[in-house]
Amino acid sequence: MRQSPGDAWRGNRKLRFLVVGASNTAFGYLVFLLIYGILGDSLHYLFVAAISHFLAVTVSFITQRRWVFVSSAPWLAQYWRFNLANLATLSLNLVLLWLLVEAGGLNVLISQMIGTIVSVCASYLLHKHFSFRVN
Repeated sequence: MRQSPGDAWRGNRKLRFLVVGASNTAFGYLVFLLIYGILGDSLHYLFVAAISHFLAVTVSFITQRRWVFVSSAPWLAQYWRFNLANLATLSLNLVLLWLLVEAGGLNVLISQMIGTIVSVCASYLLHKHFSFRVN
C-alpha cells in the first residue's frame, strides 16, 4: 500500500523539521541580508547576526511548535526552553561567524550561510531533546 504525501508529512518529524526549518532558515538569512544591507556600514556584522536571530526566533517557535513537534503542552515553558536552545545555537553561530571571517578570511555573507547550516543541525537536536521534549 502506497503512503500518501499527507501520511509521509505527518509520520516523519525529520521531514517536517527539514521543510519548516528550511523556510525558517531562509527567513532568518533574508532578515540578516536585509539588516546587513541597511545597517552593515554602521553596525558590526555580529550585532546584525544577533538582531536577525532574535527576529527569526519568534517565527521559528510558532512553526516548529505547530508543524514539527505538534505540541499541545503549555507554551510558555516551551517558549523559554526554545529560546535557551536558540541562545546556544546563536552562540555557536557567532563563534563560527567570527572564526570564518576574522581567522578564515571568508566573506561575511558566505560565513553566515555556513554558520547557519551548522546551527540548524544543532538546533534539531536541542529542540527534539530539550525545547519540545515530552516529560
